[in-house]
Amino acid sequence: MGDYTPLGTLLMNEQAKDDFSKDVVDYVFLHEVGHDQVGSMGRTLFWAIYLSSGLLLIAGMIASPSILLEAVESAPSIVMIPVYTAVALGVSLGAIIPFTLVCWIDETLAELFAISKIGISQYRSVLEEVKEESEVGLLRKIRIRIQYPPEALIFWIARKRGLGGT
Repeated sequence: MGDYTPLGTLLMNEQAKDDFSKDVVDYVFLHEVGHDQVGSMGRTLFWAIYLSSGLLLIAGMIASPSILLEAVESAPSIVMIPVYTAVALGVSLGAIIPFTLVCWIDETLAELFAISKIGISQYRSVLEEVKEESEVGLLRKIRIRIQYPPEALIFWIARKRGLGGT
């Protein structure tokens, strides 16, 4: 529903705004504003890691089939095929781990900012509404798992920081 761009612009989807309650729209706005709270150095670091890891992940996904095909065609022995497979997977994992880590940190900070403004109980009800109203396909579920930290982690950190009441 919302996005905070590398240039510091907040974008909100008008259609999605009509599909959800005012509480959800307010939460999304606060969440996106929360991305701005890390400052310009933090944003620069985030985008550098995010983009370089994303490009490495895409390169790994593009290169993996040809690496595996090359392994099957030209491997000096059948024993080398697992080595080529490990290289292909290693490139992908080498990209996805820092990508996931930097996304989780960024999204956690944005969520904590929103919780500090609306409270934990309203945050819980907003999450329930979003889950009920959202249609999520398989690829989106995978992206959400990679890009967003588990709710339990957000709640745990919020409690440790004393944010948003109970």
